[in-house]
Amino acid sequence: MSGLRAVLDRATATGHPRPRLVSRGYRLDVSPQECDADVFEQLVAGGRTALAAGDWAVAAGQLARGLALWRGDVLAGLEPYEWSLAYTTRLEQARLAAIEDWVEAWSMLSLFRHDGVAALGIRLEARMLLSFAERPG
Repeated sequence: MSGLRAVLDRATATGHPRPRLVSRGYRLDVSPQECDADVFEQLVAGGRTALAAGDWAVAAGQLARGLALWRGDVLAGLEPYEWSLAYTTRLEQARLAAIEDWVEAWSMLSLFRHDGVAALGIRLEARMLLSFAERPG
């Protein structure tokens, strides 16, 4: 604990109070650009905007970059708390929706590149993967 306090003291002295002591423990302040979940949501929002505008290449790229940030389950290794269950569920659902959107963008790119059979196969495979991922247990 004294090591953590020393880090906090140095951070405060340099004008970078992260993490900081709060009443019930410590809090790590990060900007939205430093949090993968926030970056993921920004990229997905940009991908969806491009998808709605019919810019499938941009949509596929933005969605793929957002999905590439995933490295396992949300908050893996932490005890599930009431506050974290809603958060993790929301992010997992957002991930599945982003996968669907990426498949749609990629499929549209493929269709307009005269590769409709491949696009249909990718779309069917993605639907099967999504239905499997949504099964409990």
